[in-house]
Amino acid sequence: DSGKTWEQVNLTDIGLGTQFKAGIGYAPQYIAYNPFYPSVMYLAGDGYFYVSTDDGRNFTHLVPGPNYDVRFIYPDPYERNVIFVGADQGLFVTYDNCSTWQSLNNRSTNLLTDMAISGKNIITNVADYSSIDSNNFGVSWYENSKVLTGEGGVSATDPYNSSIVVFIGINLEVSQDGGNRFFIPGGNISGIFKPPLTTYVSFKNGGTESTIVFSKIDPGYIFIAGKNGIYESENAGSSFNLMNNSPEACLSIALSPNNTFYASNGSGLYVSYNLGNSWELLNKNFTGYGALAALSFDPLSPNIIAGVVNFAGNSSAFLSDNGGKTFFYANISSQFIYSAPGSICFIDNGSSAVLVFMSGDGVYISYNFGASWVDKSFNLNSESSVTSLSFINGTAYVSTWGEGVMYNTELFNESYASTKPLLTFYLPENSSVTVNNVSFNMRGYHSLFINIG
Repeated sequence: DSGKTWEQVNLTDIGLGTQFKAGIGYAPQYIAYNPFYPSVMYLAGDGYFYVSTDDGRNFTHLVPGPNYDVRFIYPDPYERNVIFVGADQGLFVTYDNCSTWQSLNNRSTNLLTDMAISGKNIITNVADYSSIDSNNFGVSWYENSKVLTGEGGVSATDPYNSSIVVFIGINLEVSQDGGNRFFIPGGNISGIFKPPLTTYVSFKNGGTESTIVFSKIDPGYIFIAGKNGIYESENAGSSFNLMNNSPEACLSIALSPNNTFYASNGSGLYVSYNLGNSWELLNKNFTGYGALAALSFDPLSPNIIAGVVNFAGNSSAFLSDNGGKTFFYANISSQFIYSAPGSICFIDNGSSAVLVFMSGDGVYISYNFGASWVDKSFNLNSESSVTSLSFINGTAYVSTWGEGVMYNTELFNESYASTKPLLTFYLPENSSVTVNNVSFNMRGYHSLFINIG
């Protein structure tokens, strides 16, 4: 009767009674029926997949199955035994009516919270899943089950020695060979992992590499913000130890080229002039939920600092031109989702330091210290948030919450209109195509701007 009245049909409680009581996160997230078998129904949620063969009266837990954070179930209307499942971890398919499953993750189209790039290696932090990585600048991707991300996390490459990569997910892991192999460092590192759902904005902490920093003056020195304070390594990440009397639970830390050290938490902005041996409270204007995140230095003028305040669903950028003593609004703000707050950073484009603001609305750059901004989002989906940005040899790479990793070679080319169409396509093996007199014959994902007219 079109939903006017309802009756309970399941007789088994489908084994989820205790999970429902644990919270809404365990409730079913999608229900579908099979068009070839009208009495067959599928029900899935966070970590489970159930099948009913009697119109939902009884359900059976499917093991093995796509036991991920399932968001949709799509039985193929033309192929009897084919079912697609979309999850936080990507796309999965069964060709034999749920007997066996396989991943279709041939691209990084997942919920990414961060990434690190070293050489041709791209290492990503993926929500609820192993890292999905590429060893050929994103032409192809693979699941790296040796690097576990849990709920996402953060990662960073040492800008002064790209062979050093730090990855934080379920574990703290370090690579000293450009991301080819990772190991768990020694020392007391348990406090580096923050508990989920803290009062601070998110585990990502709102910034590009904003909780992992490296020293230019002292090679091999790495600092990581943790729950109990800041952790230090003096041996390129082989081991870490907690720094005495360092600020706790920092949203962001930043280390200038001259080793001036900044740290921001709910009490304000701290500064150290002796590489963290002692600290002083510099600015209390940003406290509590409004603490500064995504701290970043102008590489050409270290007294110029940028930061973001993520509060009440909005990300707002702030700037300081006196080493953090005072800040002013940088004329840009945006809405954000919980897992992907806004961030800001400086990029040295060869002649000057350019401000880049990333958020749920895309990517914006400012050439005039935040007085005005230029939209550089191009074809980024407005439903996906940009979670980090790396600028490598003239190419900008962004990780996104929903579209995977994207890149742009023309970030600072103002001759390109923001509305110029960008063609993105996948080329199968043994195929070729020519667009705008440019030929492509390598299997993988490709893109290029379409000539106007």
